[in-house]
Amino acid sequence: EYLPKHCVVVASPAVRTRETAAALVSEFETSDGVGLNADPASVLHAAGWPRATHPVVIVGHQPTLGRTAAQLMTGKPLPWSVRKGSIVWIVRRGSENVLRAVLAPEMIRVP
Repeated sequence: EYLPKHCVVVASPAVRTRETAAALVSEFETSDGVGLNADPASVLHAAGWPRATHPVVIVGHQPTLGRTAAQLMTGKPLPWSVRKGSIVWIVRRGSENVLRAVLAPEMIRVP
């Protein structure tokens, strides 16, 4: 209920990620670009980064999501750890990527 109405959710084709996406929204996209064999470039492509004109939520896998966050924040796909169920919120401001928040699962309250 907290996601913007124009938010797009893109999930890996894996069963567990589709279940998570379905808990967020009634309609979502699946993409191999965020699947088990994805890399940061394919995740960013699936998200339409940096040209997307709407918020995009990616439901994917470690270590790819950590490497993607690192790519956006440092320019290198470093092996950052992102715990299962976490949220990493990154926005684009002009030509700069800005880390808005990182929330561990225990910090997320589901209504």
